[in-house]
Amino acid sequence: MGINFTVIKVMDLAYIAIIYCFTAVLLSVISKKVIDYLPEQNNYEKSTLRLVFEIIAYVWYLAVIVYIVRNMVEYIPSPFNNRFGFSHNKMKELHSAGMFSIIFVHLQEEFIDKLKYLRDDRLNIV
Repeated sequence: MGINFTVIKVMDLAYIAIIYCFTAVLLSVISKKVIDYLPEQNNYEKSTLRLVFEIIAYVWYLAVIVYIVRNMVEYIPSPFNNRFGFSHNKMKELHSAGMFSIIFVHLQEEFIDKLKYLRDDRLNIV
């Protein structure tokens, strides 16, 4: 394993990170537009049970999106594959989608607001 292999591996890691980042931002914008079409109701008008069910539905939605993206990104070819013996398909980051998950969830303002409202105002956990 020479220096060339390591440089190619780091460049491929950056390539994967860029794909996950842009995909997370794009899907976040699409999610926001879809949510904007739904009828708006303030969290304080909802029962605690309804709020919990909405949070569970949101978690399910996030899990499905992460699963789909993780499986789709595996099929995006890398320009660094087969250079100096490097195999793009063996990158652990390609199969985990941890980076995508963090960025995507962080950009879900509606979800985060629901969680904060449940924690701070309903359950008084702070």
